[in-house]
Amino acid sequence: MYRDPETGIEVEDRFYSFDERARGYGYRVNHYFIYDPRESYKIAAGCVAFIIFGFIVHYNIAKMTFAKHMTTMNKFSQKLSEEEAESNRVRMEGGKSKFQKSLENRETEEKTSPELEEWIAGIKARQRAVLQKHDALKNGTQS
Repeated sequence: MYRDPETGIEVEDRFYSFDERARGYGYRVNHYFIYDPRESYKIAAGCVAFIIFGFIVHYNIAKMTFAKHMTTMNKFSQKLSEEEAESNRVRMEGGKSKFQKSLENRETEEKTSPELEEWIAGIKARQRAVLQKHDALKNGTQS
């Protein structure tokens, strides 16, 4: 044993045995325990069975997810094909597609909307106020 110079605590300088370490952590060591190797084979067999069961479950989940994804993508692809055929048909006839019509309607609504003009005017007024404050601070007129 020696005394730690920093803390002044007496420190044991020998290694503890397994029993002493186990007792220090609150475990009781059974010296009469007999290891049976047959038990470990049962545990290993249980682990292998659990792994196989987990594989089967996850494989089925992946298979169902893939099938659902395929049906969704097929529906989406079919819808896009129909829209493309409609667009090609309209273009060949010289007309405008639904998308072009809705885009033109939106552009005309935005041009004639008084709410939109009022909103833009408010933004421009706020921008001017911020720029005036910035110039005032830059020139040092405000203390």
